[in-house]
Amino acid sequence: MQARDEKMSDRRRYGAWMAIGGLLLALISGSLGCQATDEYLRNRTSKDTLVPQTIAPPHQPAGQASKDGIVAAAAESAADDSGILQIGATQISPPAEGGAPPSSVAALLKAASMPVDKRIENTEKKWTAAQPPRPQRSQEIPEKSQDAAAPDAYRVDHTLPSPEAGMAIPTIPSSDTVRPLSLAAALAQAGMENPVINIARQAVVSAQGLQLQARVLLLPSVNVGANYDNHTGPLQASFGAIRKVDRQAIYYGLGANTVVAESVKIPGLFINTPLTDAIFEPRVARFLVANRSFLATATRNDIFLEVSTTYLALMNAETRLAIIRQSERDFEEVARLTASFANRGKGRYGDAERAAADLQALRYEEQQAQQDVAVASADLAQLLNLDPSIRLVTGDVPLQVVQFVDPQIPLPKLLEIAEQNHPAILAASAAVRGSQVRVRQETTRPLLPILWMGFSTGDFGGGAVATTNGTGVFNPHTGNENLVPSITAAGGKTTPPFGKISGRIDVDVLAYWQLQNMGFGNLAHIRERRAQRNQAEANRLRVLNEVREQVSVAYNTSAEQFRAIALQRRRVQEATDGFQRDLITAFRGVVLPIEVLDNAKRLRAAREALLEAVIGFDRAQFQLFVALGQPPTLVVEDDKPAPPPPPRTEQPSEKK
Repeated sequence: MQARDEKMSDRRRYGAWMAIGGLLLALISGSLGCQATDEYLRNRTSKDTLVPQTIAPPHQPAGQASKDGIVAAAAESAADDSGILQIGATQISPPAEGGAPPSSVAALLKAASMPVDKRIENTEKKWTAAQPPRPQRSQEIPEKSQDAAAPDAYRVDHTLPSPEAGMAIPTIPSSDTVRPLSLAAALAQAGMENPVINIARQAVVSAQGLQLQARVLLLPSVNVGANYDNHTGPLQASFGAIRKVDRQAIYYGLGANTVVAESVKIPGLFINTPLTDAIFEPRVARFLVANRSFLATATRNDIFLEVSTTYLALMNAETRLAIIRQSERDFEEVARLTASFANRGKGRYGDAERAAADLQALRYEEQQAQQDVAVASADLAQLLNLDPSIRLVTGDVPLQVVQFVDPQIPLPKLLEIAEQNHPAILAASAAVRGSQVRVRQETTRPLLPILWMGFSTGDFGGGAVATTNGTGVFNPHTGNENLVPSITAAGGKTTPPFGKISGRIDVDVLAYWQLQNMGFGNLAHIRERRAQRNQAEANRLRVLNEVREQVSVAYNTSAEQFRAIALQRRRVQEATDGFQRDLITAFRGVVLPIEVLDNAKRLRAAREALLEAVIGFDRAQFQLFVALGQPPTLVVEDDKPAPPPPPRTEQPSEKK
């Protein structure tokens, strides 16, 4: 035990002397140790070299923020402190040939005394949204022969990866079909295929059918038909006598169901409508169509908002996967350093195992992030009515900060705009107007008559055989008191031929007033309609409060997330610089590499927090825009430039 304590004490003294020696050499050379080590890192020749380079989006020069994508928005300048990180990616540069790690502390001290290139120092101090690609190290800084024995070093990536970088490696579970999809294409697909939107549209068509029906209440119904009647047996005459009658009758034409001396029971042109309904039902139907139309618009906007937020969730999942893979390289470097220190006896094997365990935990989170990508793709496919087995990806669509609403507009003005334009509020207002018309309809119902009109025309004919029930009774068929047969038959009966068939016209007009249940039924209907009106007014107030709450929450969230973007950007910058400095001190042997692990975790958390701030701001902007009653399709343009027109081929006739 005593020998072990002495060994640890010697090791601490050795490390202290090495730190003092490095500081003295740095002071002698006239530059700080961190800057000298930074110069060394730029001129190293390790096989693990990582040089951050920014990959510009397609169809766009390097270092220029993309203007395609979700919408031309308020993406801040890359070099401005108030801006936001643009999408970048990292490329692994090929290792320099002939590099060898240092074998002694003298090489570290020698590297610490190197002068710092001011051009490189100024470049590293800038935190830009998208840096232009760096030239190869052989072109940027000449290799120095005295750095051939410099130790391995690691350059921390200063860029936030793009969603496309997260899908560079196939995710698990994999899919046979991958479909890149822009937000504009997703909204167009939802507008045509989403079943909820289609249901709302059919509700409007149904209301339009009811409106047409209300407008034609005073138009007659047309009935065309025929009837045949054959009666045998006793029948009471209109003057009270009982007769035995064998009778036949036929009618055909406009209308049906008529026998002997009566009007046509089913008129050919028929109207039976309360005038109250004929006056008020078209007005009620007009407000019903307006209500269904505004509700369909609100449903469409809600689905478009859900598609937009789900698309952002997919982009968030892809970018988070890229961040995790980016952080894995940082954790791998820490694990490599701790293992190297442990193998050389300068660190504990427990530290190396701890770093390796944290690396494995991060790789497990990568698998969870891959699952999140698959789930977000399935959610988007459900909204677009697509096959969920197809893996939807955002492709080369950049992640941007979008701004649809001018932040200078005060909240009260936005609330006023929402109250005047939100389709849900307009739908509730139309329902209130319709319920008010219903109240007036029931109030005036007892005052207006019910109109009954019938018109029939057709051919009618028939014949009969009749006897009296005794003598002395006038027989209207023959005009005599006793039956005088024209053709003698058994029993003294008359058997006239089937009568002549000829045309006839019947017109019937009725108008009557009705008090339902002695007027109490009308009173009950009036009270019911008033209660429905009060419910509609209360529902409008509820919808108004919900829209106000949506506008207020989205407005405040948008403002908070916009400020958070700048804070998180500085947090990423400081975490990156701190992690880089700790790596430098670890390379110099001042601290143990395990102490750098916490900074690697903080850097990863800062990157994810910046991503959440950007996604949160974009989501809040979509929510605010929809809460103001506007669809996202007004501001979302195609994310990719239009393809160039095909080259024009000269016709043979033109050559002549």
